[in-house]
Amino acid sequence: RRPELLGRIGNGIVPFDILRPQHVKGIARKLLSQLTGTAGRSGVELVIDEDPVLDLAERTMAAPAARALGGRMVKNILDQAVREPLIEVLTGGPRTGKFHITASAESTICTVTRIGM
Repeated sequence: RRPELLGRIGNGIVPFDILRPQHVKGIARKLLSQLTGTAGRSGVELVIDEDPVLDLAERTMAAPAARALGGRMVKNILDQAVREPLIEVLTGGPRTGKFHITASAESTICTVTRIGM
């Protein structure tokens, strides 16, 4: 017999496991794809050096405290490392165009540059 609390919730329970290091890049890749799609619908084309950006996410998620927060922490890392620098560049000039995004091994923030202006 199921405990009363689970019976009240129903069959919609999904068990979660800890985020394993080998899954970080896959989650980050999906989030970058979503960002690229969203930006594209706004007239912003992103050219992302994927490997260094994925390495940045993986490096930051190596800390046990970060991994304990799961996939949401991967999103937070990419928001801080990619999205915020992109927004900063977009607010300083035309809000459309083509942008190059890369990361270095020494930094936790990506470099965003406008292409072809």
